[in-house]
Amino acid sequence: MKSLLILFMKALIAMVVVCATIFVIFEGRLILSDVKDVLIFPLTLCVRLSILHYAIARASGVTDDFSPYQQSVVHDIDLDHAKQILSEKTNWKLISETSDSLIFKTGMQSIKSYGETIQITKQGNALSISSKPSVVTTLFDMGQNFQNVRKIENLLAEALK
Repeated sequence: MKSLLILFMKALIAMVVVCATIFVIFEGRLILSDVKDVLIFPLTLCVRLSILHYAIARASGVTDDFSPYQQSVVHDIDLDHAKQILSEKTNWKLISETSDSLIFKTGMQSIKSYGETIQITKQGNALSISSKPSVVTTLFDMGQNFQNVRKIENLLAEALK
């Protein structure tokens, strides 16, 4: 819940700044009586977006971390095997490969996201997985990065059987 509150506050601050800027540009000034107008729209929009994000992310399986930046660790699988599995079973594009990491890009799969960057890094006999939005300013991803990490975990677990 803490992460959801932080996302809400970030979105609210951004929206208030944008609305205040627009108000000043078109009105030429911002006086105390205008503050109510500048705050109501961003507040209602942020509340609606937060509720929508919470509901869709919960339906996707998110239980505690509602951040668009998701991470996990998978043990007992090597990087080359993971690359082969993900290349075969997903339509993600491999954009970078080193001896100890892979970076995939997804396209716009749905209206939830404009694409994600997925990084898989070798750490001993484990793989560290992280998924984040490609667009840096994304605050609400509706659980898409959580789904990406879970998809990788499931595909790799299935391959280990």
